[in-house]
Amino acid sequence: MHILLLAKKPPYPTHDGEAIAIMQMAMGLAEQGCKVDVLYMNTPKHHFDVEAIPEAFSNKITFYAVNVKNNVTPVGALKNLIGNKSYHVQRFFSKKYLQKLLQLVQTNQYSIIQSEGLYLIQYFNQIKSLTSAKLIYRSHNIESEIWKNIAGNTNNKFKAWYLRLQSERLLNYEKNIPDFLDAIIPISTSDSNWYQQMGYKKPVFYAPTGINLKSTVVSPTIAFKSIYFIGGLDWIPNIEGINWFINDAFPKIKESVPEAEFHLAGRNGGSEWSKLKIAGIIYYGEVPDADIFAADKNICIVPLFSGSGMKIKIVEAMNMAKPVVTTAKG
Repeated sequence: MHILLLAKKPPYPTHDGEAIAIMQMAMGLAEQGCKVDVLYMNTPKHHFDVEAIPEAFSNKITFYAVNVKNNVTPVGALKNLIGNKSYHVQRFFSKKYLQKLLQLVQTNQYSIIQSEGLYLIQYFNQIKSLTSAKLIYRSHNIESEIWKNIAGNTNNKFKAWYLRLQSERLLNYEKNIPDFLDAIIPISTSDSNWYQQMGYKKPVFYAPTGINLKSTVVSPTIAFKSIYFIGGLDWIPNIEGINWFINDAFPKIKESVPEAEFHLAGRNGGSEWSKLKIAGIIYYGEVPDADIFAADKNICIVPLFSGSGMKIKIVEAMNMAKPVVTTAKG
């Protein structure tokens, strides 16, 4: 069976939930004997050369990358107001990506073509008449819910209005997922229930993201008055949650436990994180190994106020026997 996965970002390095979800799906299929191709976007925000992907992955999966410029711009955001389409969806349409996809579809006999996330199912309209492959949408999140939550937590009135508009457009897009899709694969039970409540007639299969439960990194000592967070620091829900924790929660913790420390790590962190000068907060930036970073620390926090899908960092922390403190959304 020959399978093509479409991704809006590189699946390597596997330093965030989306990359982990894509790579684990690809590797799982390959290890079951499938021939797997991955066509991903190299964007200014997320860029990784195919040639640099380790052989442990590239020996089992064929990767293709297309450079896509999809930056958020004030002009692009304002132009979007003229129509009724989601700016989030529009930003991920690329003629170059479509051209490469058409080339792959015309030269390969795929059994399944799967969109990893909502924003790439728009390409199915262009290829449905050219292939007999099953067209699958793997839902990582209910995107409209994320942006509705973000809008509700935004103080700037104009920005909040704009984000509410975008969340409504995303909701309309999600409610009108093309009938020609053969199945939807959500990665959480709550998201699976959402699609079923929307009345989709095509199959909806719940399939959580797999993770490698490798041998737990054990530290001879644990700093019991330590708290840690690791995750993508360019994802708005993470930024929102960490800012809340630093400004509202951590000062109260320090009052009760003066020795408490908060250890913050993640990739693509902005300069504001490295400039933090708050007693007890240590910023690491991107770390080479998440397990080694977490090994000698005690409590994992996941302060999410926006989001859906599966929180892989919680599963990983539980695998390391870490207590996890999160929100109802987390």
